[in-house]
Amino acid sequence: MAALAIGAPASAAEGGTRIANAPLAQWGEPEDGIGAHDIPGGGSSGTDFGHAFWGVRVFAGDRISGSGSEGTSGGCLDSMWLYDPSVSDATLQSSKATFKTAVTHSGGTCNSRTYRWSWNNIPWTGRATLWGDFAYQQTFTFVARVSHRTRIRLGPVPRTVPLSDAAVLLRASVTSRAGKPSGLCAFDRRAHGRGRWHQVRRVDLAGRSCSARVAADTTGSVQFRVRFIPDRGWLPSAAATSRVLIG
Repeated sequence: MAALAIGAPASAAEGGTRIANAPLAQWGEPEDGIGAHDIPGGGSSGTDFGHAFWGVRVFAGDRISGSGSEGTSGGCLDSMWLYDPSVSDATLQSSKATFKTAVTHSGGTCNSRTYRWSWNNIPWTGRATLWGDFAYQQTFTFVARVSHRTRIRLGPVPRTVPLSDAAVLLRASVTSRAGKPSGLCAFDRRAHGRGRWHQVRRVDLAGRSCSARVAADTTGSVQFRVRFIPDRGWLPSAAATSRVLIG
């Protein structure tokens, strides 16, 4: 036990020994853990799951990415697991992790002590449980970051404009279940609703909305698009209008 204490991180930063005492992971902050002797649902009656549980606040559509390092190299079977919010200590042994992802070691070799992993499109909202599957008594640390899904809704636009230089008012709102997004709005257009998009303007997202007047600058028809270019912690999104006839 003394050797374990020497190699382990400070207890205030350690992962929990079970779901009930798992600390809430802080996005962008280091978290420290110790590898387990037993694996949940692994066929053993043992319950030494290390100091490797964390709670994570998630919203449907989130992307989570993480990177970290281990006390020693050689953990070819290391992985990160994520359980849905309904899983508790009472149901852990009979539950299946929604994500069970082998970490990728730097340089493509297990001899590296550094690693990374990611999960896309988290399917639920709530306090999920992260468990780190590392070798017995292996010390490890990681930093996890989350990016929240966003959605753009466009205001109505006219079906026709009289001239190619007539400006069309484009209005958009950017929302997320996770709170108030921050970033920029990019306004694009393309002639006849085909081919490449061309960016015309960028403006700051103010509150949850942005707007700009953009001329058609073509003949026949034009299509407009608004893209959300996010700050860290948010995911991009986009929406396009139907074709607007000119003349």
